[in-house]
Amino acid sequence: MNDKDSQIIDLQIFKCCTADADGDGVCDSEDQCVGNNSQDANQNGIPDSCDTASTINSKPYTLANTIGVSVSGTTITKTASSTWGNAGSLNSGLTLSDGGYLTYKVKNNNGVFVGLSVADTDYNYTTIENALYTRSDNNIYVYENGTDKSGIIKAYTTTSVLKIMYQGGRVKYFCDENLIYVSSTFYTNTSLKVDFSMNHINSQIIDLQLFESCKEPIFENVGIIGNGSVTYQLPLTSSNGIAGTWNPNTLAEGEQDYTFTPNSGQCANPITISFMVLKPKTILAFDEDFTDTAINGNTGGQTPSVFTNDEINFTDVVTSTNATVALLAVTPTATLTINPDGTITIPRNTPAGTYSVDYKITSIACPLNNDSATATINVTTTSAARKAKSKAKGESTQSQLTEKITVYPNPSTAIFTIDLTGTNGEYNTIIIHNLLGQTMYQDSLVPKASNPIDLSNAPSGYYMARVSSSNESKTFQLIKK
Repeated sequence: MNDKDSQIIDLQIFKCCTADADGDGVCDSEDQCVGNNSQDANQNGIPDSCDTASTINSKPYTLANTIGVSVSGTTITKTASSTWGNAGSLNSGLTLSDGGYLTYKVKNNNGVFVGLSVADTDYNYTTIENALYTRSDNNIYVYENGTDKSGIIKAYTTTSVLKIMYQGGRVKYFCDENLIYVSSTFYTNTSLKVDFSMNHINSQIIDLQLFESCKEPIFENVGIIGNGSVTYQLPLTSSNGIAGTWNPNTLAEGEQDYTFTPNSGQCANPITISFMVLKPKTILAFDEDFTDTAINGNTGGQTPSVFTNDEINFTDVVTSTNATVALLAVTPTATLTINPDGTITIPRNTPAGTYSVDYKITSIACPLNNDSATATINVTTTSAARKAKSKAKGESTQSQLTEKITVYPNPSTAIFTIDLTGTNGEYNTIIIHNLLGQTMYQDSLVPKASNPIDLSNAPSGYYMARVSSSNESKTFQLIKK
């Protein structure tokens, strides 16, 4: 450019189609495939190297709303007198979606129109939007809404296989698999109705067949499933409108293959997808040691609730109103029972010994959320039980914990300090979980001191930390930036 302030505006670049390689009348991406691979294995008019259609299936059909014809299998014969408008279909009930096509032959021909339309308003050829006209002079013409668009295209015989395809938004015409014409009308997001009209009596359309390009179900925005929800269901209709069922039909925690089978009557293929179903550990059960207070096996007794050091939603105390508890096993075998409030009942005449009681607590709101733990119980004689109880009471008084635990900085980018200098208890361990209940950090602590905790290798997010002594624990939240 020469002068100041001169401008080139609205510069646009257009590609000139110098060669329509696939002969469809359009300069498109398929042209580059012709010559590389001219085979068309599924006969849908697209060279195989460009073809993304999965399968082509024959489509069963039943003709409806016909007049002046008899239908026998795939053969249609005109029975009405020889004239236009008294033999054909009105909303035949046959449709093709984009990618589908029909094939047929003609016999005893004295004028037959076969084509595709969005609307089908009468039995005459003048309202067929896109049609092949096989005339009695044994030549093929293309008509649109009753108007000759092509003139004579080529000759045909009674053995010629004629094909009308709806592909890429356009109607394409073939004779013996040779593309002979492409309509100028472009359709978007619509199916087309099969339409026909016949002139002379006894003329026939024979071996009429419909084919559909079967779709593969597509599921968008279905990735990791979970958040503890038991009401979540895999979608029964795909993103591209295919309805069907899943096998298995219930969600299971972890990664698993699920097969979607389309309902009958749809041209669609089954698909198997691997989904990840997560069950966040929003309920945490911790082992209980009740051995300091022995239970008299002669008279029986009851332990404190196993809920006392368990958590739900990382902060709330577990109770019988937000969780259920189930007994899993007792070792060695005994008739111990666990109650809805979390207490364990030891019946009368239980043999002396140390018992391990495995149990599971489950969130009432989200039953997928559950966790298991073990309670240890000491069952002994009357005198031993009294002695053990007295000892435990004294030790409990001496080791009573306070809540003066300080955490700083919080949030932190790496190092947290757990300050235990204000406590009276012997806090000596720390366990840190992420929000899925996975253990991210575990170590011993120096009681009554400041303890640095290094989470520099942990991802940013929220964590739950539990500091414990032999008989008590405290839980608090850490935020890693």
